[in-house]
Amino acid sequence: MSPKLTTILDEDVTDPKERHDLIVACSLSSAQLNEAEETVYGSGCGPVGGGELLARVLEDPSHIDSEIMEFTRGAFTEATQRGISVQRYEMTCDEEIHAFGADKVLKHNTKYPEKKRSYIGFINGLCSDFREAEFPEGQRLFGVFATPLKDKTSHADIFVIIKPNKLQKAAIQQVFHDAFKLEKLIACPS
Repeated sequence: MSPKLTTILDEDVTDPKERHDLIVACSLSSAQLNEAEETVYGSGCGPVGGGELLARVLEDPSHIDSEIMEFTRGAFTEATQRGISVQRYEMTCDEEIHAFGADKVLKHNTKYPEKKRSYIGFINGLCSDFREAEFPEGQRLFGVFATPLKDKTSHADIFVIIKPNKLQKAAIQQVFHDAFKLEKLIACPS
């Protein structure tokens, strides 16, 4: 894969807030995207397989409204900003995912005490649900990349690979809602 995408997905080099726009600017063809998904952007694991489950940690109130147990409007908006961070379920365990989610919320609450969040749990979605999502014209919507972190080799990211318009954003959100079924929440142990 091109060194450009390797640089984009390296958090030590590229600010995560800039990654989506830079990936979109690459204008990856289907063949290039398939090749990119077979590359590991870090070390300690192989590429993400289409049959893998991807675990998404959920926070209240940013991802889920725990009073009514529904996704918020902004639950998956990160996909068109910096990517959706997930854990490759087969490479980790429930306890590690819960610890990751709780730690993420603790860091957020320390940095932004006026905007407290609570860790709720996680849900799994199938990688192929994202890789097979296309517009009617056949253009893929998502790329799923192995992006292991120094302390979390199971880490991966889901990126929207186009610059979506308002209608396309709604379609993208629907894919997330269909892939990540809230009724399959693996709740944080009390």
